[in-house]
Amino acid sequence: SMEGDFDASHAPFLHRTLDNNASNLSARIRENSLTYEDVMPTYVLEDTAYGNIFGAVRKQADGNQFVGVTHWIMPCFTTPGASPKVLQMNFRVPVDDEHTMHFRVRYDLNDPLSERELWENRHGGFLFPEVIPGTFTPVANKSNDYQIDRLMQRNYSYTGIKSFPIQDLAMIEDQWGPIADRTQEHLVSSDEAIIRVRRNILRAAKDLVQGIEPPLLHAPEAARVLPDRMVLPPEADVAAALRPHAEARP
Repeated sequence: SMEGDFDASHAPFLHRTLDNNASNLSARIRENSLTYEDVMPTYVLEDTAYGNIFGAVRKQADGNQFVGVTHWIMPCFTTPGASPKVLQMNFRVPVDDEHTMHFRVRYDLNDPLSERELWENRHGGFLFPEVIPGTFTPVANKSNDYQIDRLMQRNYSYTGIKSFPIQDLAMIEDQWGPIADRTQEHLVSSDEAIIRVRRNILRAAKDLVQGIEPPLLHAPEAARVLPDRMVLPPEADVAAALRPHAEARP
């Protein structure tokens, strides 16, 4: 359920509207209203004291490089970008082998959240789906086909599913079932960030068996990192530009 945050290639398909996101305010804000020549990113990856930093690199129409900066903070925290002002973090905490609790936190470092942002979070049903009263279960769920609207799918959006996280949930729950059979996967270059995180989780588990604890456990201040975005010249070294974003902020 966490891996979608490391897969920048899915957004131009799963979350798009059929007018190339012209009417999709959330997508336009998230992508900073930039026009890409390519929708498929390449990745620049770095291991860090807290986990990983990823730069998803796309070429703009003007030849510059747009880089979305995302972090994986061990063991289950991610920082997918939101708007330039309102940032976002996801916590996906395992409950048991087949269930996960998903917390989404949106925040502004400098100001209180605006009334418009708060209204959307509470009532809009797009960023935070409506849940069944007294539960954490979304009203749109697997049992009712996520309330998919075929008319909306035909005329407005790729999925016909209203809520942004429910679009992800439909993919997560319906690809493999509760436990994925990884032997049946066919990973490709756009899965590079996912592969890196899996390897690091496995390495950390093996280390722990040997009594070696994750470094972040003893230096939690290393996790003070934020999502970001950059526009770099065509010849710029993306890896060098990423490194300052992996340093802990005050």
